[in-house]
Amino acid sequence: MLTLEALERQMRATTCPYGVNVFMPHDDPASFAPLYNYAARHGLSIDPTSVDPTDGWDAKMALILRAAGEGWGPRVVSFTFGLIDAATVAALHSLGVEAWVTIARADAVDAAVAVGVDTLVVQGPEAGGHRATWTVAEGLDQTSLKDMIRLDIPIPVVAAGGIGTPEAVREALSWPGVAAVACGTAFLLADEAGTGEVHRQMVRDGEKTAVTRAFSGRWARGVETQFMLDNVDAPAMYPHVNTLLGPLRKASAASGDSTHVAAWAGSGFRHAREGSVDAIMQNLIGAKIERVSGHTAPASR
Repeated sequence: MLTLEALERQMRATTCPYGVNVFMPHDDPASFAPLYNYAARHGLSIDPTSVDPTDGWDAKMALILRAAGEGWGPRVVSFTFGLIDAATVAALHSLGVEAWVTIARADAVDAAVAVGVDTLVVQGPEAGGHRATWTVAEGLDQTSLKDMIRLDIPIPVVAAGGIGTPEAVREALSWPGVAAVACGTAFLLADEAGTGEVHRQMVRDGEKTAVTRAFSGRWARGVETQFMLDNVDAPAMYPHVNTLLGPLRKASAASGDSTHVAAWAGSGFRHAREGSVDAIMQNLIGAKIERVSGHTAPASR
């Protein structure tokens, strides 16, 4: 999660068209007792009132709208962990900015379309990192990515989750309504990726992935570790658990110890390749990559 200051720095430093992904605000839980118990289990302490469950939502949206109005804002704002309201979508549209929303449940399609978003990012169950469920407590929808993408979706769809090979890219792009695919895990080992060294090694050596709340209080998929197995009952309290374990994760990574590292990765992590982003992209799409106006684009589809 970026601070407001870091977000503005990155937005101002970008010279080509870009997008911003915003986490929808969360509410404080009815009781902090499960958080205190989880903290005690790991020898940690936390003041839950110091955690902002909105992640600075109001200030970040104000910054994005101001930047768009002044001509240095994003072309696209995508929303994760919840459904944006129609009024915010209209405000973005009035400034020429597209609004996208991510869903992780097959039954979320109609609600997302109804608020007027421009594109639907459909995240399948094989995706790495946090599941884009709209509430922290809800269960996991195991509907396949292909089956989640209904034929009657009236807006463009970005297919995400488990797409890490040229064959998977071609297949997903052949599905009706799919305008693009999102590949994340495929780039974890890229030269330019910000993946930490311990995380990289876990991706190289891992046996399988699992879905857990142990590290953040939200469902997320990563390389399976003993910490995940020992904490299957972690409370559904995001971002509080995420804040609680943040120092532990950082210390573990800094010491080269994978014990408490959340090595987020999709189920197809074994397809992740070393090398430059250009080389990985060329492999995935089967086309030469050309540089156009400061950003990369495929020479052909």
